[in-house]
Amino acid sequence: MKLQTTSRGIFLSVSLCLLLAQLLLPVTGAISPLHATWTPPLYAPPLHPIEALPQNLTPTLAHTLLDKIPSTYDITKAHTGLSASNPAHNINVTFTDTGPTISNNTWHWSMTLTRCGRSQSLIKTPPSTMTATGPRIEYTRGASLTEWYLNTSWGLEQGFTLHTPPTSSSPGDSLILEMTLSGTLTPRLQDTTLLLCDATGETILRYTGLTAVDATGNTLPARLALQGETLRIIVDDTAATYPITIDPWVQKAKLTAGDGAASDHFGYPVSISGDTVVVGAAGDDSDKGSAYVFEKTGNNWIKTAKLTASDGAAGDYFGYSVSISGDTVVVGAVADNTYQGSAYVFEKPLFGGWQDTSTAAKLTASDGAADDKFGRSVAIKGNTVVVGADGDDSYQGSAYIFKLTPSLAPIYMLLLEDDVG
Repeated sequence: MKLQTTSRGIFLSVSLCLLLAQLLLPVTGAISPLHATWTPPLYAPPLHPIEALPQNLTPTLAHTLLDKIPSTYDITKAHTGLSASNPAHNINVTFTDTGPTISNNTWHWSMTLTRCGRSQSLIKTPPSTMTATGPRIEYTRGASLTEWYLNTSWGLEQGFTLHTPPTSSSPGDSLILEMTLSGTLTPRLQDTTLLLCDATGETILRYTGLTAVDATGNTLPARLALQGETLRIIVDDTAATYPITIDPWVQKAKLTAGDGAASDHFGYPVSISGDTVVVGAAGDDSDKGSAYVFEKTGNNWIKTAKLTASDGAAGDYFGYSVSISGDTVVVGAVADNTYQGSAYVFEKPLFGGWQDTSTAAKLTASDGAADDKFGRSVAIKGNTVVVGADGDDSYQGSAYIFKLTPSLAPIYMLLLEDDVG
């Protein structure tokens, strides 16, 4: 169904096409009346996966995840101390007796626990002994304090277990852990998250998801304070039952394309449905374009698929628009065929989940012409797809509505443009 405003109202045209797809879609019958409106692809705010967890859940995860973390996250011996890689976040971690250093090829950042106690009686932390088992390492700092790290696909979890309360000379004096920060990243505190930025001001890492719980599972008020290169974790332990666990995380700051390059325009369009995010990169591969699928695994966003057009060519701008609903993704290629444009429908396979693919149903306008820019915008809800063509009819513009219905063969899908008047 094509929607186009004219002096006489809405003009509707008819066509029928049979196109390749990966999965049968449910029978829905006749097309119901639809309004001639379009909602642009959702532009999602920055994602903070750990912060989405219930506040008192992260300490439990530190114990229950240990046997489920792949061996690629294990901490092993290195030339200086111990080291680990984190493939999900593309970072390396080196552990020495002073603490961890997180790095990749272009930056490095370290944090060292230097003092612990009360605001009126902070004392230097004692020397530590390191013990590593699998993806977890512990710094034993005397009888009352253990500092530990857990290397996971969610990020690097930092934890402190205080077995006994520090002495206090003033009632209500908060517990303080003081760390010295160093490296090539500049710290900046934003609400409850510490941002670590490079020389251009781009956020590289987030120190976030701070929680503190006592032995009974009660959540304790906790906050961060930053002064120069000194970071403090401040916990109100007035009503706490010891031992207590303090538990922040270090994460890569953003979703990126693992094979990204300059001018890919990764992130120009984005769309989200449940725990799946689709990100377009229309400039990828000499403007041939692509789209990336990220899925939430645990509380981390992992790239699970790269979508491309099987008949794509340089300059098609596949990925200029994207939309997702459930297990179906629509990607626009606005410049395909001399800017006549097209759109592609991808379906998540029944087995194996999302994976790199170029197998899709291709949508085109039955009355399309050069410079129509069909695919400039796309939207999907359920099995209804809407594709915008803002260049149609000398930029008067139009929108096409497709209803996805099954055919007799399991590898085909019918896409109907129906005439209702």
